[in-house]
Amino acid sequence: MILVRTVWNFLFLVICAYSQLVPYEDFRCGSGALSTSISYTSSYFCDQIQLNQCCMYHDLCYAACNLPQMECDNQFCACLASIISNPFCQSIVYPAHCNFVRLFGNLFICPMMG
Repeated sequence: MILVRTVWNFLFLVICAYSQLVPYEDFRCGSGALSTSISYTSSYFCDQIQLNQCCMYHDLCYAACNLPQMECDNQFCACLASIISNPFCQSIVYPAHCNFVRLFGNLFICPMMG
């Protein structure tokens, strides 16, 4: 039991050492309070600085109204894929963010381009 607890504590410390958090009020992933909270919470053990950067570029792409949604989303997903992170973030958190924008991005992109 002590060995299991020791291993768990070690893994927790390693994951925390690699996570880089962004203050919640500066976090730009998500389109509203609920999606922002889910994104922030799910990415707690990820590199939020780089994730936040990808989200900001994605928002700018949508707001510019000069590229179709698919191109903005492809750039966003490529940005996420380039982040070096732990297996949880690379296999679950970042792909989930990518899938959400592909599914629901049409609600937020420039209305003329949707």
